[in-house]
Amino acid sequence: MNITELAQKLFSPFQDRTAGNAVAVLWNGEVVYQHTAGWAQAEKKIPVVPTTRFCIGSITKTMTAIHVMQLVEAGKIQLDDPVKLHLKSIQIHEPYLNNPIRVRHLLTHTSGLGYFRSWKDLLLPAGALGTLGVTPGLKDYYQKGLTPICAPMTRWAYSNHAFALLGQLVEDVTGKPFEHTFTAQVLRTAGMQTATLQRPQERAMPYLRQRKAFKPAPDLDIIVKPAGSVYASLEDMLAYARSLLTFSPALLGRDSFAEMYRRQYQAHAELTGMGLGFVLENIAGEEVYFHTGGWIGYNSALFVCPGKGAAVIMMSNSEAHDILALPGRFIREALAGTPESESSTPIAVDTLKFAHSYAEPAYGLEKVISLLGQPGGIRLVAREGQLFFRTLTGPWRKGVLLKPRGGQLFEIDDPHQPVLCRLDIAEQKVVAIDMGLSRLVGRF
Repeated sequence: MNITELAQKLFSPFQDRTAGNAVAVLWNGEVVYQHTAGWAQAEKKIPVVPTTRFCIGSITKTMTAIHVMQLVEAGKIQLDDPVKLHLKSIQIHEPYLNNPIRVRHLLTHTSGLGYFRSWKDLLLPAGALGTLGVTPGLKDYYQKGLTPICAPMTRWAYSNHAFALLGQLVEDVTGKPFEHTFTAQVLRTAGMQTATLQRPQERAMPYLRQRKAFKPAPDLDIIVKPAGSVYASLEDMLAYARSLLTFSPALLGRDSFAEMYRRQYQAHAELTGMGLGFVLENIAGEEVYFHTGGWIGYNSALFVCPGKGAAVIMMSNSEAHDILALPGRFIREALAGTPESESSTPIAVDTLKFAHSYAEPAYGLEKVISLLGQPGGIRLVAREGQLFFRTLTGPWRKGVLLKPRGGQLFEIDDPHQPVLCRLDIAEQKVVAIDMGLSRLVGRF
């Protein structure tokens, strides 16, 4: 099966799974597969076409990271500068003496900032990241400042607020509105001629699945725009992907791209790594850089593999779990030449001893959220020579298989979350589980 046939096999069935979607695959720099399907605005019978703009959500973070690196190249900031040295409009309350939050920490989700500003955000739509009313500026939105819940580099914790602060930092350093410099120096320079930070009137509207039909979703405007507010078409995203694959000198110098694509943080060397704005994974010896995006009624993904001139772009205007799994599966099968298979030399799981449960250390407000979202943590269970994760609630409550990938590596057999994990074993006891970028510690 050649590359085009593989792309058709994996992505053609996706056409009917959402209200509307757009997909493109590049290989050796050429488009080998592309489709648009469904409705951009179902009520008006407006179809999705290559120029239809979708909200790409957190893929925006990769673009904000590029804009920050442009300031580094210009000598206006340095990656290891304390954020407070440049961010003057928003206050960061830092309780950790001699351990300030640095620019690099914001870019790698290792700043110690939490997912919420305060407990009040739990009561607001989308965790207070969006609004149906008038959208406040970042200075007003963060008028009470932000306080980290743990020290920098203590752990990896996804933070939209970190990238919102980076956007305001750019504005404070340049003295110009972030939207203006970002649009000119990143979007247009990358060839994204119609992409915008603001919601365009002509766009794919958001939908939610209701049984077998789709209904309009709440159309919230994103407040933290540098973290996730770009609207882009398939044509825009193809241009962006090509800029990344070719290390476009119009965007950044080669050394700056190399720094962005360097593993700045990882739970374990065999697992996913975090670059500057990009998530990194080594597949069949090739480095793959990616990010996904999610917002109410939208899902998106961008995977790029410069070594093969390859990229996968997926966008939809309704929930689509396939977006998390299909791009990685395509690249794995394309690079390997055959579908993935289980390891022929799995470890002897029946001899292992397990903790009562495994959980990532939680801080502050996250303790309550963790208790509500995943009470009891994750249990590791051995059954007939196989390992399973089990949780008290959610899709894993009946168990999800861990497929051996060699040594202490396993892949979670969940099409919605096909993450690699590694068992940390000491004296036949599984003391912790490294999962993606996180470390889950055993409770014995």
